[in-house]
Amino acid sequence: MKLRQTLLILSGLIMITLNISLRAQTGWTVLNPGTAANLNALQVLDRHTIFVAGDAGTVLWSNDSGLTWQDISPDSPLVPLNDINFFNYSTGLVVGEGGTIFHTTDGGNNWSIIPSGVSDNLLTVAFWDSIGICGGLSQTILYSSDQGNSWNIAQTGFFGGFWGSWILAPDISFVIGENSIFQPLFGKSINQGQSWDFTPFYLNNNEGRAYSLQFTDLLNGYAACGVWDGRGAVAKTIDGGISWNSTFFNAPLYEVHFPISNASLVGFAVGEGGQILKTYNAGANWQSQTSGTSQTLNDVAFFDLATGYIVGNNGTVLKTETGGEPPVHLSDHTSIILNEFQLLRNYPNPFNSSTTISWQLAPLAGQSGNAVLTGAAGPAVGSLVELKIFNSVGQKVRTLVQQKMGTGYHSVIWDGRDDTGNPVPSGIYYCVIEAEFRSEIAKLLLVK
Repeated sequence: MKLRQTLLILSGLIMITLNISLRAQTGWTVLNPGTAANLNALQVLDRHTIFVAGDAGTVLWSNDSGLTWQDISPDSPLVPLNDINFFNYSTGLVVGEGGTIFHTTDGGNNWSIIPSGVSDNLLTVAFWDSIGICGGLSQTILYSSDQGNSWNIAQTGFFGGFWGSWILAPDISFVIGENSIFQPLFGKSINQGQSWDFTPFYLNNNEGRAYSLQFTDLLNGYAACGVWDGRGAVAKTIDGGISWNSTFFNAPLYEVHFPISNASLVGFAVGEGGQILKTYNAGANWQSQTSGTSQTLNDVAFFDLATGYIVGNNGTVLKTETGGEPPVHLSDHTSIILNEFQLLRNYPNPFNSSTTISWQLAPLAGQSGNAVLTGAAGPAVGSLVELKIFNSVGQKVRTLVQQKMGTGYHSVIWDGRDDTGNPVPSGIYYCVIEAEFRSEIAKLLLVK
């Protein structure tokens, strides 16, 4: 295909993106967990195994990516459960109202009640190996050094509460919530949760509450917040929690999650009204994703940059294998692209080191169609295939394939480098495959 045709297709991506937006496609699939209870928290243990906790003492798990579910709820009492942490497939705990802590060592077949020493609602729990912290109303903070088998009280008895917690390293713990004058309140401990220093702040001069937080390194942290005027916000710190700057949205946000630590660029936030937000640039900008639901979304967690889950009210569970991005097949939108062959979804996408790009070639006239080839190399027969990587302004950065290939399945790995062997920067790239005057394009996201 001529360069002019390639650039024509690249320029058409703007119209394609608009078309997708108008059709409100979603990259999220609705799962059926078999309950109508409000689901408040989840944990992704691996790509296929997730644990969920919610109201009425609900605890569920799935080991097949949410296709089927098992109810492993404690027998009693049926109190709302607000957070969950499993260390492995057998050992875990949940925390909830009235100072409730349940602990299991057999995958939820049996639960024991762990004394918390408080009667306030417990809202959040976080662990680093055996070191744990738990936050709740009355600005309650508990700490544990034995995987939650026993707990000590660091503080309690103050107006306000802590709704979110995070442990960055065994000695570095954080909590976040609100204080007695309705300021978001941030706390930091450097001795495994035993003592704390606190920093109150405003959401750019607005009162509000912080519901969750995550630090991707010692300096960069994010908090999902609700503003008292009904808006939502993501507050970000770049100095370890000394100061915070907020980006505002129409409705409260209840969870923020960055799948990769070490100052990750890609993150997600969820909240009221089915709200899903995604950032590609460490919170400088946030893009709205179509969730397919208007239910309140309470928690989000990813296994990697592609595979993630969300839980919310009325038994809502959502799943994505595309980083929340809707699947795009340009053949649905333009007559330039014919259907004789197909560029398959690359994996992973987004990626931070390498990604595998796959495609299927159909038989040309006179070919039998029986050959199935694996790998970028193939016999010098059939279609002349060219597969190239372009940056977001249409400049070619890498030629990955330029040879004749036969019918069947093919794949090639792009290692995030250009034709000279130099690494390319993070950003959006386009993979263009051309064969016998036919083309398809896929969008790739490189995150370092």
